[in-house]
Amino acid sequence: KLLEASKVGYLKIQSFSQEVPEQFIREWDAIDKGNLNGLVIDLRGNPGGALDAVIDMLGSFVDDRLAVTLKDKEGGEEKANTPPGRVRQIGYNVAVLIDEDSASAAEIMAGVLQDYKKAILVGETSYGKFSVQTVFQQSDGAGIKLTIAKYYLPKQGALSRKVDDDGIYISGGLKPDITVAPDPDQEFESGNPAKDNQLAKAIEAITKRG
Repeated sequence: KLLEASKVGYLKIQSFSQEVPEQFIREWDAIDKGNLNGLVIDLRGNPGGALDAVIDMLGSFVDDRLAVTLKDKEGGEEKANTPPGRVRQIGYNVAVLIDEDSASAAEIMAGVLQDYKKAILVGETSYGKFSVQTVFQQSDGAGIKLTIAKYYLPKQGALSRKVDDDGIYISGGLKPDITVAPDPDQEFESGNPAKDNQLAKAIEAITKRG
């Protein structure tokens, strides 16, 4: 939607399904009539989803560049580039909101935009899920989840989450360019900068950058 007071576009992505790239472009077109002051993409709470959908969407920002490398345990590599010839010419800045629940494909989206300096990240460190996992079923019906490969960003690599023996976070995840914790005293309302201090900070940052 268009945030009227600031003339900044706000697009919230809950998760990445195959339909999302088309919806994203449709909604972006609806708010970008040539007078936008900026765009905020909200990936907070986004657990990921279809990686090919993310790579498709990245084509609007990054032209035919490496998006992600998949490395398996046997040393095999598979690289995926953003689509060529689809970059959108925009005359404003972009911010991406992330938090500790932004994971997997959402981190690829935010991380590629950060790596190529196409957007600034605002919020809190993301989850750090850069692994590809599969579940092996045992004869007793129990499943064992094993990591079989990892995703690597073009510049930052694999920022996989590390925890100590007590499960306490040590490292991993995307670091925002501007760290802002949610205001615990604020009655949160999505898409309303008056009730979302992280969104308000993102708007301030991209409209100040000029």
